[in-house]
Parts: sequence; C-alpha cells; structure tokens
Amino acid sequence: AENLFNRNLILGAVKQGYLSGYEILACLPESVDALLAEGAAGVIWDRPLPSEYGRISALARRGMPQVTVNRHIEGIPAVGCNYPSAIRQAVRQLRSIGHKYIALIDHAPDPAVHGRDRHLILFAHRLQDLLAERAAVFAERQNAFFEQLRYGGVEDTGRFLIPINGGCSTVLRIADGMRRIPEATAAIVSGVFMDAFHTYVMEERIGVPGELSVIQWGENLRFGLHTDHPYSILTEPRSAVGQCAVRLICDHCRGKPVNDSVRLLDAELLMRTGCALPRTWKMSAGL
Repeated sequence: AENLFNRNLILGAVKQGYLSGYEILACLPESVDALLAEGAAGVIWDRPLPSEYGRISALARRGMPQVTVNRHIEGIPAVGCNYPSAIRQAVRQLRSIGHKYIALIDHAPDPAVHGRDRHLILFAHRLQDLLAERAAVFAERQNAFFEQLRYGGVEDTGRFLIPINGGCSTVLRIADGMRRIPEATAAIVSGVFMDAFHTYVMEERIGVPGELSVIQWGENLRFGLHTDHPYSILTEPRSAVGQCAVRLICDHCRGKPVNDSVRLLDAELLMRTGCALPRTWKMSAGL
C-alpha cells in the first residue's frame, strides 16, 4: 500500500490477468519455486538481482514462461520503461521554454560494498549485486542527461548531477548540491527523493516555478497527479508494463512465438504549473 511504484505494476498485471483468465499472485523471489510447484503458469520478475539470473535461466531451459521487468537476461523476454528516452524528453521540454542549466537529483549507488560490520558481510554478496545492478541502470539515464546538457551548450555536465547514495541527510545533500550550481533554473527529481526535495524548497523559501522549475520523475503517495503539489510529472508506465508482461506470459502459454527482445514503453511528461520560463530569461527579455 505504501509503494505506489510497485502497486501500479501489480494493478496493471491484475487488470490484464483478469482479461486473460489468469490470477496474479504477488510474492517475493524465495516463494517462486513453491508457487511453480503448485501449478503457477509463469513468472514476471520485477527488477531481479543478478543473483537470481542463474535460477531464471534454469527455469527458461525447462520451458517455463517468464518475463523480466526493467532488466534483460539473454533468452528471456523483457519489458520496461525507456529511461534514456524519458530523460531526453524532459530536458528537451525544459530547454524549449528557456532553461539551459538543469539539475538532476537521482540515485547514484556505489557499486563497491564497504564496511567492516560482520552482519553486513553476511549479506554483502546480495548487497553488492543490488548496488552494481542499480549503478548500471542509473548510469544509462544519467548519461542521456549529460548528453542533452551538452547538446544545449553546457560543458561541465557532471556538476549538474546531484547523486544520492546514502551517507548524510538527503535534504542536506540536495541543499549542498543545489548551492554548488546557483545557475540552475530547473531540476528533474526522482520521485523517491521528492519529500526531501520539497523540504529543501520550503526551508530555502524557493519559489516554484518563479525561481526554479521542477519535473518530478515518477509518482509517490504525497506527490502525484492527485495531490495538491503542482510539480510537473514524468510518469513511468508501470501499469502498462504490468499489462504487457502478462500478455507475453499468455502468448507463451498459448504456444505463440515469444522472442527475448526488450519491449520499452515510453514515459509521459505532464507539464503542470511547476514549470515556467526561467526568471533569468524573463529578466533578460525585460519581462
């Protein structure tokens, strides 16, 4: 109930499952084998860790219908959001209304696991898998962000990524990052960090969109289409991804040819009153 990201995927799968005559069972990876033994028709893996890849491949060799979400394993069909395309869409839109210097507040997990805690060491291999996988996924969209900034004439693009990777308070990390780039007139913020970002905006008394235009990447329970905060939103098609994944499982079960291609669905950018012409541009134009 508390995770809108997961909920939307499951609801999309349930909707398509109902139309296709399948019941959708949400479970953790450790419960998959038991459900398959009880006759489950297939498996949709949402962002599986590399430690699960061997088991997924073994099930594929047995002919088990499977789909991975936001990850691609050779021989397994995959579906997900086209993240590089989404970030390009957001930056292009901001650039089209006059923004040149744009911040990206996003995950940037360190693929190396550090620490001497004996309890951490017990889980280090799984944690390392998780961090390494996330680092690769987020690097892809961050590279697309840098590419778009360079296209807009920004040279030192790395300055405009504010990476969140643990450590100090997220609010303080955002505040420190934004203070280092006072020329930024817009920000794209991962929905995971919107609570902290909103706190930063309130503490600094920054007017949105008067002083800073904001696009939120994804929704959460406090910040979304049906809440009072007017931030623009770059929606991830999680419900559509869930529907597509179920259709692929159904096709496999019915003997239709299913290849291991990756089906990437486009995000949708919803411009709201959280975005406007940058103040610096309006001042230069005498507005």
